[in-house]
Amino acid sequence: MSDTSLEGLFPKITAPLQPLRIEPGWAISYNEFLEADLDTDEDPNTWAMRKQDLFQATQKRRNRLLDLGWHPEQEVDGAFRLQVYEGDFTGRQLHEFSSRNRLEVVAEMERLFLVINRGDL
Repeated sequence: MSDTSLEGLFPKITAPLQPLRIEPGWAISYNEFLEADLDTDEDPNTWAMRKQDLFQATQKRRNRLLDLGWHPEQEVDGAFRLQVYEGDFTGRQLHEFSSRNRLEVVAEMERLFLVINRGDL
C-alpha cells in the first residue's frame, strides 16, 4: 500500500496570526494575516504566505468591505494591498493602500477600522 500523505509537500507555516485591534461591529470572513515579514526571501516558507486572500472583514452597519492581500501572489517583490469597498467587490472602491512593510499595513488597518466605524469613510 502506498503512502498518500501530503505531509512534506507544502511548507509548514509556523508564524502566529498578526495581532490586530479591531473595532466592534466588524465580522471577519477569513484571517490568514500572519506575524511574518514577507518582503524578504530569507525564509523559504514565506512564499506560501504571499497570497491574495490574507484577511477580509465587513462592517454591515456602514456597508463596507475591507480586504488585504499580497500582490502579485507569491512574488517576493510584491506588496500588501489593502482595499476598502462600498458593499462588496462589485461596489465602488473607496480606499487603497499598498506597502511592503507589515507594521505599516497593521497601522493602516487599525486606522480604517476606527474611521469606518465613525462613518468617515
